[in-house]
Amino acid sequence: MAGLSRLPVFDFAKGLAPLREAMLGFTPPALPSELEAVERVERFIPGLNGAPDVRVLHYSMPKMTASPRPAILHIHGGGFVIGAPDFSD
Repeated sequence: MAGLSRLPVFDFAKGLAPLREAMLGFTPPALPSELEAVERVERFIPGLNGAPDVRVLHYSMPKMTASPRPAILHIHGGGFVIGAPDFSD
């Protein structure tokens, strides 16, 4: 909940442009110390049938083996009309 107080007020009556501009200055709170070891790698996956590449953020713990392990796929439901995937770190 601490992050919510840092977000601007969303007034959609003025359109999306002012909201996008306000979000450019948003800095997510610092990660808790136990999560600082997580490695984040930006990758691009080819789009289907010539569509643009899809940007993905791959998170992993350092020194993990290549053996199969659990995974989580998180897809933001808002279409990233405002904000960026990086805000979910």
